[in-house]
Amino acid sequence: DDNWSNANNTISSNDQRATVQIGSSGDISNYLRASGFGFTIPTGAIVYGVIASVERSEANTQDATIFDNVVSLVDETGTIVGQDKGTSANWPTTDASATYGGAADLWGTTWVPADINDSDFGLALSVGRTSGGDETARVDHVTLSVCYEPPPPVTISASKIVCDAESKLPNFGNGGPDITSTTAADWVTAHPGCVLVPDWQFQWGPSSATDPGGSFLGLAGAPWTTFSSPTNGSGVTTAQVDVTGVGGRIWVREALK
Repeated sequence: DDNWSNANNTISSNDQRATVQIGSSGDISNYLRASGFGFTIPTGAIVYGVIASVERSEANTQDATIFDNVVSLVDETGTIVGQDKGTSANWPTTDASATYGGAADLWGTTWVPADINDSDFGLALSVGRTSGGDETARVDHVTLSVCYEPPPPVTISASKIVCDAESKLPNFGNGGPDITSTTAADWVTAHPGCVLVPDWQFQWGPSSATDPGGSFLGLAGAPWTTFSSPTNGSGVTTAQVDVTGVGGRIWVREALK
């Protein structure tokens, strides 16, 4: 197998190329890998397709012609995965871009944002040649484009429960039952002496938010965000949260009075 020279030259389109000479019609080059694209796809996004563009040519010094051997994606572990998109078409003698994949093409595998955002995610390319003498393959630029749908906003429903005895208050702590949009109302219905309180304010915060403390009164500052309105006459308020950039958790606090 034949090794590529100047692999880092594929970072930009500037006629500074990665090259490999194929010394025999039976030879196949080693992989030219392009990675470190710096994607920042938000957690929760749905990945629909990956498009690769390779600006390439052959030196045209012999009768032999260069062709794709393998064109595949590389996952977050550095492993070549999925479908081989290489074709048998001859490479041109002047730089031209070939496109592989598509907006709805996952290359025969599945992707989540963490895979795409990893520095090892990228493209692997190898080439061969026909008979007719040593020929040089040249790659000027490799790009990857990822088509995805951002995560939908999350709707948070909050209520303040007040009971005539502390023993009746719910304890929905960490590790307790799942809380749904009707949990508070269901609790009040099942526990006479408990009510949902109107005109009560709530705030939400990203993973990085810190608890201002149980003795803190009123609204906390950034990064806490106040719900657009206090609880209504039914004791409920809601907020829509764009989860892009909030981290792996959303905190919710009541504004104590």
